[in-house]
Amino acid sequence: MGEVTGSSPVQTTNLFMKWFNFGGLILAIVWTAFLALGFKSVPPLGALLSVNQGVWAHKPVVLGDRRIEGLKNPVTVTFDGAGVPHFFAANEADLLMAQGFVMASQRLFQMDLITRVTDGRLSEWFGDKSVKSDEFFVRFGMRESARETLETFNSDPETANLLSAFASGVNAYIGSLEQLPPEYIIIGQKPEPWSVMRIIHMGKQLTFGLAGRSFDHYLSRIQQSLGAAKVLDLFPEFSELDDFIYPSPHPVVRRRERPEDFPFVSRLSKVPFFPLPAAGNGSNNWAVSAKKSTTGMSIMANDTHLGHTLPNVWYEAQLSTPEFNIYGVGLVAIPGLVNGFNSKISWGPTNGTLDVLDYFEVEFESDSSNKYRFGEEWLEAEVQEEDIRLVNGPTRELDVVWTRFGAILHREGKLGLAVKWRGHSTQHELKAIHNLYSSKNITECLASFAVWSVPVQNFICADQKDVAIQPAGYLPKRQIGEGRFIMAGDAKAGLLENPIPERERPRLIRPANGMVLSANARMTDEKYPHYMGWDFEEPFRARMIRRRLLEKDKLSPEDFIKIQNDTFDPIAELVLPLMLEALGNYQFQEPHIEALIELRKWNYLDLSSARAPAIFKEWFEQLKIALFEDEYKVQGSGFFPKDPRVIELLRRVSKNPADSDAQWVDNKGTKAVETLNDVVVSSFFMAWIRLTDQQGADFRQWTFRKWARTRFPHVARLPGFGVFDIPMDGGNDSIRGNQGNHGAVYKIVVAHGEWPKAWIQVPGGNEGDPFTREYQRHLYEWAEGKMRPAEFYHDVSEAKDKAQRVVVFSP
Repeated sequence: MGEVTGSSPVQTTNLFMKWFNFGGLILAIVWTAFLALGFKSVPPLGALLSVNQGVWAHKPVVLGDRRIEGLKNPVTVTFDGAGVPHFFAANEADLLMAQGFVMASQRLFQMDLITRVTDGRLSEWFGDKSVKSDEFFVRFGMRESARETLETFNSDPETANLLSAFASGVNAYIGSLEQLPPEYIIIGQKPEPWSVMRIIHMGKQLTFGLAGRSFDHYLSRIQQSLGAAKVLDLFPEFSELDDFIYPSPHPVVRRRERPEDFPFVSRLSKVPFFPLPAAGNGSNNWAVSAKKSTTGMSIMANDTHLGHTLPNVWYEAQLSTPEFNIYGVGLVAIPGLVNGFNSKISWGPTNGTLDVLDYFEVEFESDSSNKYRFGEEWLEAEVQEEDIRLVNGPTRELDVVWTRFGAILHREGKLGLAVKWRGHSTQHELKAIHNLYSSKNITECLASFAVWSVPVQNFICADQKDVAIQPAGYLPKRQIGEGRFIMAGDAKAGLLENPIPERERPRLIRPANGMVLSANARMTDEKYPHYMGWDFEEPFRARMIRRRLLEKDKLSPEDFIKIQNDTFDPIAELVLPLMLEALGNYQFQEPHIEALIELRKWNYLDLSSARAPAIFKEWFEQLKIALFEDEYKVQGSGFFPKDPRVIELLRRVSKNPADSDAQWVDNKGTKAVETLNDVVVSSFFMAWIRLTDQQGADFRQWTFRKWARTRFPHVARLPGFGVFDIPMDGGNDSIRGNQGNHGAVYKIVVAHGEWPKAWIQVPGGNEGDPFTREYQRHLYEWAEGKMRPAEFYHDVSEAKDKAQRVVVFSP
């Protein structure tokens, strides 16, 4: 498995034991004093290491039979050899109460921490360090959004009852605590009673992570200095490399954006950079029908790409009642399962990456007034008083100002920046998922999403014979160019209030070629009649998945697993030959010559032990900086045109040095006129300098592993509780999708049959206690690309027969 730098929690504990055994009394006293006081960013760890109440007294939670107040009937939970719980209950409320209890026993600190983010409550734990984050989400309107969502969910008695049951299970565990999870001891806090609102805030955080991305204010800064035409050139709506999820049946090509579509230019000049979801939050999914399967029945694959953390954001389980029997993964702090399968169907999403967040410039009556212009009227904004509580500090008062254009995030005198986000307007997303549990075919599966609003997801449904894909969620009907820049706050502005008609929504059902796929790329082509925006994930993973699916007439589950582990770098295949050619006749010296020879021989596989992918990726990054960072001052670190546009530029200028794209090659900060050869050569040497700084002077010791640095930090970034420098093949642009602390955090392949077979991997497993051996479960198998069979049982008798451990919860 290779060497891992950094200590595991178990290793850290052993280190402390040796220190206290042999370090001597004086050293122990000094160490304890330091830990008790804390220092800068280091939390006070004295309580953690206390002989009576710290790690020495900490015992891993081992669940046993017990009574849970509120249950109506007994619930049996079996644990298999992979540590996965299987819940069997007479009714769903009892099942979810048991799920809340068991999940809290393994993930309570993570659940507590992660649901504080959008509620603006991190500062209660971490003080000033978290104030900016808390202020943003409170001003953004997340608290009011959560309150409205609670009303929506409570309007459906069944949903309200199930959410309450899960929260009661969490509270039952909190009430049973005999010792705090170690993270609470480290930060000096205690858990508080759980509520349904915490479940909702977990959903808000996920929704923001998948549907909270917007570059409108970035593009507006560029528009202010360069004009709309240059923005449309650098950030085009379509690319010749695009891969489309939904082929359009419409015969007419829709008009593209034009500079004259954007007469309004924002006057705001000091808009801060707001928190943005991680680039690449998305996923892969694909499926083939019976006609393209070696098994004679459909096969579905899904892997979700989010931030790597320990514990994982996913929680694996089987849930069974007389009404349904399902297996898959749910999100921590949310009841039920989100992705998975039953005996008849499987389902799996990828992020739709659709822009549902717009910014508006609002004019106020004066610098201090909350009256704002709406057409010919002056309307009074609604002001909500909120507060942010700081640990050991004063409470900060905060006004949230609401207009018809959304909440005000920023003001410059009489001008304000309002944000309108469709994510505030949820429907019954949990009910949509619940409807999947008992679906028997793709028609019922697709119909489940009628009550889904946000985040927009491309859901694949597969039954035993057929496959389908459709975007679940609210698709705004936009004018061409709407949402591209900060827009004028006037009465004519589009406010994300009109959806695309149901009959015109894209979807693909029972395709003739027997396959469906998505990987966050563009949904629709230029023939689709509605404007869908410009900002989708780059098409390379989707292109590679399509290529692999077309290489064989029929595919097996083993082929699906092999595709999930595909490390081929499609960007390198397209761009590296152009970069090598653009070097021209430059006279390199050793060891650069040796490195270039290796690049020319490279097979484009992103292998952790190889040098070539590290050299290429760093070189390409430096090339983009050299092309765009100088005269154009593209706002935001690394906010450069997408790679398809860069590839187009290299192709055009390689063929014709006088092409109009040569304007982006020349560095306006120098007197000389740089050529493509100049820029490619200089960026190669800059990459060499960066790699030398990172990995040392001997390039023969460089590896892609050191460049990518795959890692799983602790969810609260507590030192010693994460795992770093994991050897893993695959890059950010390969199907395997992995780089740094971001990548596939859950993988599944489901082969339908009389009884489905599935293979799954969730790195880190379900255990969240850093002081157990199960804390890093499955992590290295995941890094090696291994999948394990999912234990999907017919009934409780089968589960008991094969169980490693059985727990019964009684009323």
